[in-house]
Amino acid sequence: MLFDAYKRAFAVLKRKPIRLWGLSMLCSLVCVLAGILTAPLLIVVGLAFGLIVSTGMSKVYVDAVRGEEINSDQLFVGFSSGRVWRYLGAYAWRALWVCIWYVGTGVCAVIGGGVIAVIGFAFRNVPVLPVIFYVLAGLVASAIGCLGSYFLINRTWAYSFLPYILVTKPELTATQALRLSVKMTNGKKLQMFLAKLLYTACISIVLGILFALTLIPYVGFIFGIVFVVAGVLVLILGPLFEGLVMAYFYVCPDAPNADKPDLIGRMSAKLSDFEKKTAAEAPAEEAPVAETPAPEGPAEPEGPSEA
Repeated sequence: MLFDAYKRAFAVLKRKPIRLWGLSMLCSLVCVLAGILTAPLLIVVGLAFGLIVSTGMSKVYVDAVRGEEINSDQLFVGFSSGRVWRYLGAYAWRALWVCIWYVGTGVCAVIGGGVIAVIGFAFRNVPVLPVIFYVLAGLVASAIGCLGSYFLINRTWAYSFLPYILVTKPELTATQALRLSVKMTNGKKLQMFLAKLLYTACISIVLGILFALTLIPYVGFIFGIVFVVAGVLVLILGPLFEGLVMAYFYVCPDAPNADKPDLIGRMSAKLSDFEKKTAAEAPAEEAPVAETPAPEGPAEPEGPSEA
């Protein structure tokens, strides 16, 4: 899937390089102008405007990967009736959840390490024991922080399809789009991460080698020119290539295990099952037994019992 994404991105760039470059430059120019014209008093409006235009660029990437026609009208598709607040609400909802994962794991790390550190401080008069608790507190806080970093990266990639869903499925609400992004990225997150990592590593290595060659006496200026040209090409074509690769992951068939929940989904399901099981095992309240009213009138004398 990873190298298929690279092949499709190169094929699209080879087929429509000028139009894609022009739309990308137009998108960047509009975003920059919106930021300049609204600064400093209405900078929030400028950022929102640029965010909506950038989302329209996602439509360009998806249609280009699908082999459909692309034009500048797709950049401003988000300004249709009702879509502006839907886009902004979806991004705000995503930012809220990313903030929850970031702050939540940080709070857990501080609380976990802090409790152990307080216990160690309580035994401050005992030799060596406080040091052990302090070291343990640091290890626990670091472990929780690493786990939180994994959750944060996992959720960030899980929400990465949100722009593509907003422009291709206008019937979905903001919350539905975010949930669909989590479902569609299931089984693809690792491939997407490796695609971004490999691309970044290759660019960094090439530029690093060219920069090192510029230090060679007498001929270094030649490599300096090549370095500048390569840097310009990366600035121009890099975002295009990365956008097309991510769009390919969006339009390609779902992974075989897409219907299976990921680690966080499995943890949520287990927690839900535990709550249901606990509720089922809880003793039911006994219903009060109704007293049978005594019959009115004198009681009949009992007759002789049968032998």
